[in-house]
Amino acid sequence: MVSLPSSKILSFLSLSVYVLSLSLFIERMELNEELFADFMGKPELQELVSKWLGSQVYERMSGV
Repeated sequence: MVSLPSSKILSFLSLSVYVLSLSLFIERMELNEELFADFMGKPELQELVSKWLGSQVYERMSGV
């Protein structure tokens, strides 16, 4: 069995949770089309949401 360094495992898990979170956000677009349209059409909102999702993933994965 190959052992990965914990930092690589944490990075992989963080990325997986981030992708899952973004996927869930997109799936909910039918429930909130205006928010989705704003997210897709405004790069500054994309950056804000992406940073927030990233911070949530980090906090949950690191136990902060």
